Amino acid sequence: MNTLKWPDLLFDLSLVITVGADVVVLYYSLAAFRRTKQIAFLLLTFSCGLDIIISVYDHTIGSQVSRTNHYIVFTTIRRFTYFTTTVLWAAGTVLLTRAYLNSFRFVKSKDESAGRTHC
Repeated sequence: MNTLKWPDLLFDLSLVITVGADVVVLYYSLAAFRRTKQIAFLLLTFSCGLDIIISVYDHTIGSQVSRTNHYIVFTTIRRFTYFTTTVLWAAGTVLLTRAYLNSFRFVKSKDESAGRTHC
């Protein structure tokens, strides 16, 4: 009897959820970059693209490579790709947050210069 075990289900589910979320963020980040030309959206796009590659690798080639002589090479490449993804995601998020917060500062100073007060 071949039953699907809980860890196997979670392993397969993690691929679907990770790739699905990355595709959505990649799609909207790329559209936002084309519209605004803000580098933050481009960094998020690259981060999601690399994360899709890493996830597909982990669920296909990665499980087979662990049994070969090339394990250290592939693990090193995978880890550096993961580091790159993390740095791109963090940089994109920080840049996007700073741009968002600066837009409030501009509105506030504009309102103050016009002599308006907020109730």
